[in-house]
Amino acid sequence: MIRKQKEYEKARQLRQSGMRIDDIAKEVGATHGTICIWCKDIKLITPNRKPRAKCRVCGKSASGHQLCHKHLCRFKKYGTTELPKKETKYCEVAGCVNPARQKGLCNMHRLRLRDFGDVGISQPKKNKKGQGHISASTGYRYFYRPSHPNAGKNGTVAEHIVVMSEVLGRALLPKETVHHKNGVKLDNRPENLELWSIAHPTGQRVVDMVAFCHTYLLEHKKEYTQWLAEH
Repeated sequence: MIRKQKEYEKARQLRQSGMRIDDIAKEVGATHGTICIWCKDIKLITPNRKPRAKCRVCGKSASGHQLCHKHLCRFKKYGTTELPKKETKYCEVAGCVNPARQKGLCNMHRLRLRDFGDVGISQPKKNKKGQGHISASTGYRYFYRPSHPNAGKNGTVAEHIVVMSEVLGRALLPKETVHHKNGVKLDNRPENLELWSIAHPTGQRVVDMVAFCHTYLLEHKKEYTQWLAEH
């Protein structure tokens, strides 16, 4: 116990004199952790130590040339501590003032080149008022008519649905679709459109078939009456 006390006092004296922890451990014959515990409350005073340099731009610790690591890297790369302003590149199509996004083209001309193989004119292609727009994904022509019963959440409705609803004098039911006879999606003449139904009974029993037919005729009473008059 007396020996431990002597080692403890010697270690503290050596630490107060400024000796390193590892050197004290070798001198006293104790472990590094033990010396740290014995001397943890001793704060070394180094009056001749120079304060660490600060970055002249942001005030953080300097790495070199009185600059922190971030501003030093900028200085080496650009010759200045400020980031150079990025030059805005514009679309290569003559007359287009939109910034380039990819392959030297703006987003509008890039999509035209991808979908149609040609960038087209410099200005956006706008349809005349009342002509609607043709969807690139479906190929149908759509109108913005939010008050139409068959309009979607975005307020648009396909032209063939509008034409068929006008012919029927009512809105289309959820299970009804419109078919183009000649397969041309933009040919929406009434004589080129057919009303199709995807509704069908769940079984083939006579009772089920009769119930289905009865419900179907009630839903299409106007068409059924017209058919009876013609036949």
